[in-house]
Amino acid sequence: MQKIMILAMIFGILSIAIRAEEGYLSFIPKISIGKDVNKNPIDGNFKGINADILYGLTKNVEIGANISWTPYDTDYDDDLNVFGLTGVLKYNFNDINGFKPYISARGGLGFGIGDNLTRVEVDKGAEVEIEIRGQRIAAIVAIAAGLEYNNFNLELSYQITEFEKSKSIFLEDNSKEKLVSLSLGYRFE
Repeated sequence: MQKIMILAMIFGILSIAIRAEEGYLSFIPKISIGKDVNKNPIDGNFKGINADILYGLTKNVEIGANISWTPYDTDYDDDLNVFGLTGVLKYNFNDINGFKPYISARGGLGFGIGDNLTRVEVDKGAEVEIEIRGQRIAAIVAIAAGLEYNNFNLELSYQITEFEKSKSIFLEDNSKEKLVSLSLGYRFE
């Protein structure tokens, strides 16, 4: 993880100095808050950080990568972290009085790390003790819409994170997260 963060910082520093005629390199660090809206007993809120590293192909189209770290605040686990690496395709609409609306799509992989033993209520008064330990790989697909003004970004996104099947019978049907999040970021060019 430290290597990814160092790489992101290097790209960020380079993006300030590089501006090609036909394209540009941008670094957009963001903070996010959100909620898992999937209907299961282990939903939770989350906050995290992520960064887009984008290259402008045209005035309106950018491609790149997104790296993320999301520590979850759940009822069942105080130590659940998901690290993601996704590809990004972004379309910027034409500037309207300084405001630039955009849409984007992401797809890639996530790596979840969790460690906890807890009780979860599954029915009125009935609880099940579950153990969540170890690491799981996830597929990530997301869409987002946002608005950029003076390099500040405000983005609303919907993400589906589908983890590999758990060995736990209790969690087998709950391996998919449906996340809604709001992010605030700043573009460095």
